Amino acid sequence: VLGVRAEDAELIPPNKLVEAVDEMAALAREYKYLEAGALLRRIRAAFANAGNVGGSGASFFSARTKLDSLLGPKGELALLEARVATCTQALEDLNHDLGWHLSSEKAGTRVQYRRGPDSFSIKIDA
Repeated sequence: VLGVRAEDAELIPPNKLVEAVDEMAALAREYKYLEAGALLRRIRAAFANAGNVGGSGASFFSARTKLDSLLGPKGELALLEARVATCTQALEDLNHDLGWHLSSEKAGTRVQYRRGPDSFSIKIDA
């Protein structure tokens, strides 16, 4: 589950939560999982902080209901958190050389590979 992190400190006002949930869903539908995940963390931070900023109005509850519906087991975005985790891990893997084996290096292009239990990955740095 995507939690609340310090970098998500810019809280969304309670009256803007419905718009934020809609934007998060739109990002996920466009396969922008990292951006959707970052917005989801901000939304959760806003929910966690709602008691401190008077977040108990109809807009707050509407946003909460909508988010729960989207992320629930049968929701349209039920796999969002798993996809965010997969994309985050893929970026970490691609940005580091740990576990990769050099296959070839020619004309400024480096090809590396990595074997997993059920996968074979290739990384090309140009």
